[in-house]
Amino acid sequence: MYNFDASNLSKCQSFKNYPEICSFLNEPVKSGRSKQLQIKKWRTQFDFHNEGHKFIIDKVYDNPPPIVPDARVNNGGSNNHKNMDIYLPYIHRCLVNHLGEYMSMDRILCEVLELFDRNAFKAVQDFNNPNRRDEGLIELSDLGLAPSDPVRFRRWLSNAKEFSKKTIFNALDKLKKDDAISFETSYTFFSKSKRTQYFASVEGFNDFIRETEEWACNKLKETKFDMYGIPYTKRSGKPLMYYIRNNSSLMNDYRRLVIDKCLENKSLNDALQKSVQESYVGVELGSSDCPINSYWKSWRIDEIASTPRINMNNYRKQYIDMIVKHATKEGDKPRKYRHCAFLKTTKKITGIPINMDEEPFPDFESYIDDYIPDI
Repeated sequence: MYNFDASNLSKCQSFKNYPEICSFLNEPVKSGRSKQLQIKKWRTQFDFHNEGHKFIIDKVYDNPPPIVPDARVNNGGSNNHKNMDIYLPYIHRCLVNHLGEYMSMDRILCEVLELFDRNAFKAVQDFNNPNRRDEGLIELSDLGLAPSDPVRFRRWLSNAKEFSKKTIFNALDKLKKDDAISFETSYTFFSKSKRTQYFASVEGFNDFIRETEEWACNKLKETKFDMYGIPYTKRSGKPLMYYIRNNSSLMNDYRRLVIDKCLENKSLNDALQKSVQESYVGVELGSSDCPINSYWKSWRIDEIASTPRINMNNYRKQYIDMIVKHATKEGDKPRKYRHCAFLKTTKKITGIPINMDEEPFPDFESYIDDYIPDI
């Protein structure tokens, strides 16, 4: 059963923010992935849209569908025991090599887990950019794709990436629940000034930044709709976000809106300056001399328990097989796409089996990304 009552809601009813609608529904105020799952449950009982922080009720369903006890148990098969037995030990072992580092999702997929080829991500990003489409086609051709493949490969790679992200979130949740790891989520802001790159990671502002992203989407919809001709089916929610990410002009405007809004928040700005000063004394992020160019969500593993001994190469192969299976639709070319998308490595992947009760882990140097990943 649902633990909230939507029967008292009515069409056009308005709530000024998320905590207020939680109070009305007798729901707890959540954050992060728990909040996303909570809102997903709400949408099975009633539909709504956002205006800034406001929640406006559009429709209350008379006969809502039955609840699935846990929204994560049916995500394309990635959360059943058989599949988790494949990727959970592999992810656990790979994370040991990167304790204490801020990692973007692209870096986790490409370098930490050694799954995807970063060149494939870059080629698709260039192909999505109208100003760099020719370069993207050349890069995709270098990967081995025929001229007829790029559009289908782009969709296939997106499906593979989304499924992989689900498995990572499931693994992190499971490992945290079992007290095998502790981790923090944050946002990393990036600046490039006079050939010098600066990174500042801040924690504790996840909800604010997500709300700012929603505000930026709605702002673009209001001010840029006629200019960019956003289709009717992509005017709100995730479809709008995907549309913005695949439009380079909109993405630049979106990123600028979010960054400027973040810098206006005094607490967040102070945290940014404190973070950057720890590594780069005298640098002021957001100034005319050091403008912030981009930002992305990051994860940092703080502690990790003893890791199992496994054949990493075999587990990696099974993990990739599972990703390919879930990403492939009718008409796709899984063997060719697999060859183009995934990292081709001949080295033996061993990870670092450790026992935290015996020796402390090495003090790994922080990795500095040499590109701006998707946000």
